[in-house]
Amino acid sequence: MIGLDFPKTTERLFASWKPLHLAIFSALMLALVLIVDAAAPRGAWVSEAGVQSQYGPQTDKVLLRWRDRQDPRGFTTPAESGAGDGEFGLAWISGSSISIRAKLPEQKFLGHAAYEMTDVLAMQTQSVDGKPLRIHEYMIQGARTGDIRRATLHAAYDPEVDAIVISLNPVWLFNDLATLTESNQRASIAGMKGANLDDLLKAVGYARPSALLVAAIAPHSHFLSDRFPISRRLLNRGEAGALPFPYLAKPEAEKIPYFNLNPLYKGRDFKAPESMKWIAGYRATLLKQTLSESGSSAQFFRAMLKSLAASGKPALLYVAPLPPEIEDDPVLLAFMEQWTAFADKMASKYGGPNIHLYTASYRKVDGVRVHKDIVHLHYGQSVVDEVASLLHSELGLELKQTGSDGMYGEAAKDEKE
Repeated sequence: MIGLDFPKTTERLFASWKPLHLAIFSALMLALVLIVDAAAPRGAWVSEAGVQSQYGPQTDKVLLRWRDRQDPRGFTTPAESGAGDGEFGLAWISGSSISIRAKLPEQKFLGHAAYEMTDVLAMQTQSVDGKPLRIHEYMIQGARTGDIRRATLHAAYDPEVDAIVISLNPVWLFNDLATLTESNQRASIAGMKGANLDDLLKAVGYARPSALLVAAIAPHSHFLSDRFPISRRLLNRGEAGALPFPYLAKPEAEKIPYFNLNPLYKGRDFKAPESMKWIAGYRATLLKQTLSESGSSAQFFRAMLKSLAASGKPALLYVAPLPPEIEDDPVLLAFMEQWTAFADKMASKYGGPNIHLYTASYRKVDGVRVHKDIVHLHYGQSVVDEVASLLHSELGLELKQTGSDGMYGEAAKDEKE
C-alpha cells in the first residue's frame, strides 16, 4: 500500500533524541491536538465516511454498522444509527458467509444478484416480540475470529441492540495460521467499552504501542477519532490541491516462499476425495485448525463468549453450513465432530444461559441451498429460515413473518428501465 513511511521517518528524526526531547515533543503534540480538536471540521460527511456500501435492496430495516477496514473508528455509533424508539434491534455479525451472489435468475432477491441474508430476513419479518424489526448488520469481509470478537463486544454494549446472531465460519474460527486480516481497526478494542485486561494484553501482540495509545485516547478527541475521513478529504482534493506528503513508490511484489505445514497436523488427511476436489484448498485450510484453549483464535472466541454472557442479551451462534458433499468425506466429518465438541466445550465453560450455540447447522439445514464454495452461497433461503426458527425455538423470540413468495426472480421490466 502506497503511503507515508512512518517507521523509517521516525527512525531518522528521533534516533538521537533524549528522553527530555521526547517529553517536550509529546507535550507540544498534545497541545497541537487540543488546538486542532477545537477547530477540526465537522459535518455529516465525517460520520458517513467509511461506511461500507450496500449491494442489495436499499432498505431502512437494515443498518450497516461496519466501516471500511482502514477506518480506525471500526463501527458506527448508536447516535449515527438513526434507529427509532420501540424497535427490536437484532445484530447479525458475520464474515462474508451471509453474502449471496445469485448465479441464476430465479436465485435473485427482488431482482438483485448480490444481497445479504439480512436483507431477506428483514423483508420477510414484520415484527419481533411485537416490535418492528431493525437489523444491525456487522458484515466484515475476510472476518477472522478477532474481528468477530470486536464486533461482538461492540454489539454487546450497544443500547440499540436487543439480541445478537453470530455466524461462525468453520474454516476460520480456530485457525491460528490466519488469525487476523489487514486492518487499522485492531487497536480500537483498547478504547471500547467492556474491554478487559485479557483484551489489552492480547492487543500488545498484534498492534503497535502508538496505535494502542491513540485508540485509548481517541474517544476523548473527535479529531483523533475522525482522522480517517478528515485526512481522506484533504488528500482527495485533486493533484493541484493535495497536501505535499512524501509518498513512497509502490514496491514490487515479492515472491514469498510458503512452507509445507501439513506435517504440523499429524493424522489429518489433506487429500480431498473426488467430490470435494472443487474446494480442496478450502478443505485443507479448514483442517489446519488448533483445537486447544491455548490457541490464539480460541482465546478470541473465549473473550467473545464472556462478553456475550456479561451483556445478558439473548445470543444465537450458528455455524455456516458446509456443502452437502461433505457426506462423502469421512475425514472431514470426523474432524468436524472434534471441532463441534471443542466449540461446545468452550461455550459451556465460558458462555452463559443467554447464549445458544448451534453447531449442527454445519451439516444439517433443511431446504434448498446452492453453494458457491465451502461457505458462500448462490442461494440460501434455507439458512435464513433456520436462523429465524432458532431465534424462536432457542431464544424464545416471537417472530411475525411472511413467506418468501414473490421475493425471488428477475426484476420486472419497468424496474430495469
